Amino acid sequence: MDKKVKVYIYGTHDNGNDEKISIGSDGTYRKEKDIHFVKFEHTFEGADVPTKNFLKLGKNKVELKRFGTGRSNLCFVQGETNYTYYQTAVGEMKTGFDTKKIVVDENEDRIFVRIDYDIIIDGEKISDSSIEMKIVF
Repeated sequence: MDKKVKVYIYGTHDNGNDEKISIGSDGTYRKEKDIHFVKFEHTFEGADVPTKNFLKLGKNKVELKRFGTGRSNLCFVQGETNYTYYQTAVGEMKTGFDTKKIVVDENEDRIFVRIDYDIIIDGEKISDSSIEMKIVF
């Protein structure tokens, strides 16, 4: 059975510009066999339609699929580099995510996730990045 939740995401990219993102949204949550599933929508600044987000959380693996203005399928596995084609308003680019660390901390009120990773484009590291997600029941 799905529960209503609040989803908060904070991200940083240290690429010389110290880029930061912060979003909050309502969503739904369910758990199956120790895997957490979260669905939520977010409308990015300047976009006409919301982006649908599907988050799948495991012990050492986090997947985020986005459909809408931007389209992507991000997969973070601790100790691995995973590549995806990241669709943007200006086109598609092959992007790698070298996952350094994943922390998942859950209790009866919330789930907290932190991912530390590098972004790689054309074989070159372009950013030290981190993302924190909080799902509040």
